[in-house]
Amino acid sequence: MSRAIIEPVAGPQYWPYLLEKKGIKNGFFTRIAEHVFHGCAAGRGFVYIKANGDIWPCPFVEVNAGNIRDKNFKEIYEESQVFKSLRDREHTLKGLCGDCRYRKICGGCRGRAWAYTGDYLAEDPRCFIREGNECKNFYL
Repeated sequence: MSRAIIEPVAGPQYWPYLLEKKGIKNGFFTRIAEHVFHGCAAGRGFVYIKANGDIWPCPFVEVNAGNIRDKNFKEIYEESQVFKSLRDREHTLKGLCGDCRYRKICGGCRGRAWAYTGDYLAEDPRCFIREGNECKNFYL
């Protein structure tokens, strides 16, 4: 038997949901979770390189951060405002995601934010964590 850590795609709220379900709302275990779980990986360790060389933070975030035919990958990843803002989401997220205590663990799905609003830093409109950061209307 093996134990694996599952990283849900387009479901970064899964980790806060588990914390809430176990009654862990702050303290030591929350601080550990902030270092282990990073929520939405768009632009934070995950990138999408299209066949034409365009680099997006995620296949669901159709925002061009640069093209590897024009600049090297490292330069685009480290200097593009798109990637900088996603890596600093604790300070750049908007709406409820920006105010949420789980923004380090979750950060909301940037793809859904983009699809619904055209702004990859907007709040995730399908997030089920609301009102006092309690899990509301959770369904799978």
